Amino acid sequence: MGAMKISPAYRKIIYGLVVITLILIITIPDVLVNLLLEFTHVLFESIEIALDTLVEQIFQTGLHETQVIVFYLLLFLAIAALYSLWLMVPPLYRLCKESLLELYSDKKTRFLIYWNQLTPLEKIKLFVVTAGAVYLLLVMFAF
Repeated sequence: MGAMKISPAYRKIIYGLVVITLILIITIPDVLVNLLLEFTHVLFESIEIALDTLVEQIFQTGLHETQVIVFYLLLFLAIAALYSLWLMVPPLYRLCKESLLELYSDKKTRFLIYWNQLTPLEKIKLFVVTAGAVYLLLVMFAF
């Protein structure tokens, strides 16, 4: 089975959305983090209200009993989510570590090949341009 082909029109839309997302992340990260936290809070409250209503209707309990049951249900869900995360993190860490080591090795090899192909004058130019760029970045972001 071949890979799914994406039409050029959809590809432009996807690239546009990615660019807009990156611009938003770079320009207003504090607002995006606040929106994400607010969305998470609203989602949690919605789940809690749904569980409150469900428990109250099924078990015909009062307010206090419903709150206690929902609290322990949410506690169980949180512990189950943390346990799942605990099982998933080590293999994911191992995979990321191996991928990053392979990427580092590949980039280092490519850079050394590129460096060995440069003439001494080109090496000096590369060093001066890099040092100048780092200096400008330090000056721009120091104040």
